[in-house]
Amino acid sequence: MNKAIIDIYSTDYHNNLYENYAALRTHAPVYFDQRRNTWMLTRYDDVRAALRDTKRFKSTGTSQDFVPQLQALDGIQHTRIRKEVISEFSQQIAMNLSPRVDRVVETLFKTLNPSFTTINILTDVIHQLPRRIVSEFMGFPNHLRQRWYDLGEPMVGLDPNNPQQPSATLFQDMIDVVDEAVAYKRKDAGHDLLSWLVAREKANVFTADDVELVARTLGFAALDTTINLLANGTALLAKFPLQRQHLIDNPALLDNAIEEMLRIESPTQSLPRRLANDVELHGVIMKAGDEVSLLFGAANHDPEKYNQPDDFDIERKNFDHLAFGFGLHKCIGQHIARIEARSYFSALLKYHPNFLVTSHRWMISPWARAHAELLLSHP
Repeated sequence: MNKAIIDIYSTDYHNNLYENYAALRTHAPVYFDQRRNTWMLTRYDDVRAALRDTKRFKSTGTSQDFVPQLQALDGIQHTRIRKEVISEFSQQIAMNLSPRVDRVVETLFKTLNPSFTTINILTDVIHQLPRRIVSEFMGFPNHLRQRWYDLGEPMVGLDPNNPQQPSATLFQDMIDVVDEAVAYKRKDAGHDLLSWLVAREKANVFTADDVELVARTLGFAALDTTINLLANGTALLAKFPLQRQHLIDNPALLDNAIEEMLRIESPTQSLPRRLANDVELHGVIMKAGDEVSLLFGAANHDPEKYNQPDDFDIERKNFDHLAFGFGLHKCIGQHIARIEARSYFSALLKYHPNFLVTSHRWMISPWARAHAELLLSHP
């Protein structure tokens, strides 16, 4: 397996993702991807241990460190900023958003034609929900929102049916639109997250660089994780109709079902680290300075951790999955994503309990499990 070529940019790789992960876990748990010049770790215990080992596995200086973001920081600076920000993403704040999320979800589903033949659930509902909620939560100015949405989509991956490479200025364009949003809030603050950041700057808690770093973190990552969770969960419910019916009959299992969705089709499949020291693992020596890709998606399918890991089981106890990462860099927006998922799946099963997936297509992405297309129909 070490001599085989894993091409993560091929449609076959993503269409057979978990078979590829299984082969890597079994035959090459420390695999070197020559095309990307990175090591790939696929076993649960290895990935979790690397996430804990922040002294040797550094978040700074990786191939994804192209924009200053919270998840690409280490040490005191990361701890200082995260400690201040994390209170604004608490479970209670997410719960406070729940009534607004429910209203948006109801509006989106009632807008759909109840007797539709085929609907594009991805564009008509799934994209719309986090855009509306997170835009309001952040206080992203109305006149900048569409630019923000348009720039965010190509960052997730490539549609194999339309593999147009993103603009060479894509990342700078995203930085520019987020910085414009921050500048707008410095002049016209409201009651939202960007305004809170600006207020912390005025109180000398944050520097201007801190404010822009947090804003850019959210600008780059606040939408796609939830979009992927909703789309992937929808496809899973169609693929496993007995589990879907079990959930309809037992709605109290919804929270547990969402955790299983996160595990089995993790929205973020991997994130990189840079080695500060040589690390030996399974007889392989990875050198200081090497990049390591921690494959959350592969770890969450490790049979040494989960019995029958490829089965979607809404009663499975898996609150230690790695879909949101682990430790110091665990996703700060996880509670908001769960609130959105809870409302969305309740409405989906209420209005369209017997939906079918008539067409779906995976994006080609080095880090995400994302749909390029997801069409539903009635039986």
